Amino acid sequence: MAASSEPRSSKQAEIIALLRRPEGATVAELAAATDWQPHTVRGVFSGILKKKLRLTFSSERDERGRTYRLVDTRARHAGAVQRRSR
Repeated sequence: MAASSEPRSSKQAEIIALLRRPEGATVAELAAATDWQPHTVRGVFSGILKKKLRLTFSSERDERGRTYRLVDTRARHAGAVQRRSR
């Protein structure tokens, strides 16, 4: 069997991509996209995305329910580094 030239997509990468969208994603949407149970999605938030990858989330309630988004912390870190270096 020949190796595919396309990069292999993981469910973790799929969750990150959905959370990076401007509209974010709900736990139900993430569970449907990955065929995981909602408690597994929440476990990935806590265990992998927050603790291991150190990603930051925001959440808000809208018409879809509780919506989660990844926060771009690079801009915040750049400002903090500039302030510390003075």
